[in-house]
Amino acid sequence: MANPNPVPPLKDIVDGCIEHLMSTDKYQEDQSPNITLAATVANELVISMVNGMSGKHWYAKEAKKYLNEEERDETLYAAQKFNGPSNHAEMCILCVCHDDNDPISYIRCTANNCDACHETLRWAGVTTQNGKNGNQGGGKSQTGWVHPIFPLSIGTQIFSDVPWADQVEALKDEVHDVVNYQSGANLTLPGGNSKKDTTISQDKLKVLFGTPGSSSQEVTQANEDDE
Repeated sequence: MANPNPVPPLKDIVDGCIEHLMSTDKYQEDQSPNITLAATVANELVISMVNGMSGKHWYAKEAKKYLNEEERDETLYAAQKFNGPSNHAEMCILCVCHDDNDPISYIRCTANNCDACHETLRWAGVTTQNGKNGNQGGGKSQTGWVHPIFPLSIGTQIFSDVPWADQVEALKDEVHDVVNYQSGANLTLPGGNSKKDTTISQDKLKVLFGTPGSSSQEVTQANEDDE
């Protein structure tokens, strides 16, 4: 009988690399930034951080160094910023994988997923182990968050009178659970303190936020031992 929950092929190397990055002095000096690494169905690896990273970023090169030391030959890519402000690391990777039609098979971060990232990974069929309670989101509100596929942004600075939890619930109910959302559905956020619902048309969303576009670079250089 087949295992209903098979271990993703590259889970061990993703876990090992993330744990290695967290053990470095630079990670502590940088005050523990959220670094994310994912494996894809095509057995490639994608790394990123908030607002993306280039293939020459220190963490990208350190991940390449780790892969070399483990004698791994998987290609490593760095996912860059895709659109607007506050591109979370997980979403940078999801944007690249969506555009390349190469789904994520496993993803791990150095910190908990925010609720919006967690909900979007759920919608995309990606299981993440970085939630606060098992596979739940981190719970902390976000001032800004940008969707990696749709022209959409939410956050407490954007909709100041709508509680963060309600915004995430609207993301699930009004976007992810709507068939053919991209073809023209509106987004309706609950009223919050204003007691008046806010409806934003798809055309307005495109004007406000534009259509996300992925960008990535292959990581070819590794850090030297003394870096």
